[in-house]
Amino acid sequence: MEIRTLQKKDEKEWNEFVLNSNEASFCHLLGWRNVIKKSYGHRDLYLIAKEGKEIKGILPAFTIKHFFFGKRIISLPFCSYGGIIAKNKEAQNQLLHFLKDYLKKNKYDFFELRSVSLYPDLPVDLSEFTFILELNLKENMFFEKLNPKVRNKIRGSNKFGLRLEIGNYYLKDFYRLYQKSMKRLGTPVHSFLFFENISKEFPDRTKIFMAKFKNKFIAGFFLFAFKNILINPWGASDNNYSRFYPNNYLYWEVIKYAAESGFKYFDFGRSRKNSGAFNFKKQWGTEIKQLFYQRYSPKGKEIISDRGKYNKISKLWKMTPLAITNKIGPKLRKFIP
Repeated sequence: MEIRTLQKKDEKEWNEFVLNSNEASFCHLLGWRNVIKKSYGHRDLYLIAKEGKEIKGILPAFTIKHFFFGKRIISLPFCSYGGIIAKNKEAQNQLLHFLKDYLKKNKYDFFELRSVSLYPDLPVDLSEFTFILELNLKENMFFEKLNPKVRNKIRGSNKFGLRLEIGNYYLKDFYRLYQKSMKRLGTPVHSFLFFENISKEFPDRTKIFMAKFKNKFIAGFFLFAFKNILINPWGASDNNYSRFYPNNYLYWEVIKYAAESGFKYFDFGRSRKNSGAFNFKKQWGTEIKQLFYQRYSPKGKEIISDRGKYNKISKLWKMTPLAITNKIGPKLRKFIP
């Protein structure tokens, strides 16, 4: 079995492999390589395991270097999912061995695999989850199964006269809300170019949903379609209008749209355990799905989480004026994958 970096001639076969795999995520699509390179200029490390003319496994990753955060290989940065997708254990093991060897030879501090499956003998962080809703009920039956508090807030949002707007031409409106939300959460924003590149790379897979009160957008979702799943990787809202329950309204409208459009599942997106978003999403009758974030250091020592570094940035970020966070956020976010 041959392990090597992806070549131009393999690109079509890579995407076919992803689309035919039951374990691959939307983050494994080759288009994400283009998005990350064009948006942030990181160097890609896309590996394939090939036996004869057939791909047996893939591993998408990027190398990220920064004096404060160190030298890392992430599969996949700025995405909830990544890791190895393989048809058999041999392909998985050989890809993992190649990555470990590459790490040592090039003196990286560690690599991180973000996966829905667990790799033996690698340290694991169990603090990340996603929330999957199966769309197999009629609208009225599903509504009655929701948490009573969720139902009441959906009814309340409708009383306020919120309206739904759909279309990728609302990207600038979404991004303005996104900037405010990230400032409130203490997280540096992605660049506008990042979202623009996603829309250009995946025009038929992306869709923006916006909640409007009178003439003002107060919440928005940047959605991604993959196979029979509709995914919500990014959401934003104006906290000044929280009394109108715009997030409840928008989630309910998206769920109805997904069911009517033939999707079998809705992915609410990643959240950390016991966070506010975690507790909000589990009220919707979702299946809480564990994500495995595993790191490996060639030195064999325990890898200290970046969470402490991020928390220091977060506290400072919340106190910084919005005009400044909007300007320098993308430059910093480039190195926070």
